Amino acid sequence: MRMLSFGLFAAVMAAIVYAVVARQMPAWVLFYFPTINVLTFAIYSHDKSHAERDLRRVSERTLLTLGAAGGWLGGLLARHMFRHKTRKQPFRNYFWGTVLVNLFILLWLSEFGLALEHHAYDLIMQARSYTR
Repeated sequence: MRMLSFGLFAAVMAAIVYAVVARQMPAWVLFYFPTINVLTFAIYSHDKSHAERDLRRVSERTLLTLGAAGGWLGGLLARHMFRHKTRKQPFRNYFWGTVLVNLFILLWLSEFGLALEHHAYDLIMQARSYTR
């Protein structure tokens, strides 16, 4: 299962790189996505180490929020590497819900993200022309 998680991570990252290079997705995604996933992975690792030592834990709400903010791949990788939060319900269902939401967001960004980015750029340029 760990290899599947690594493979999925690599496949999604490759798809994002391809989409950015092919100008089908905004470039900022290429920086945001790895950053939020590394952060999520680190926080899952921190929570697991605290769970083993019976110290104060990271809330499930925080873990799910990080997943919903795009860190679901880092969370998935950490869940399998550390065997953390893999059997606890309803966390598992909520986690997979964040995955579905993120996949829809990535598809939406690939479809409409560049158009919004260009529109925002046009608005900024118009505003700058009015101030001169």
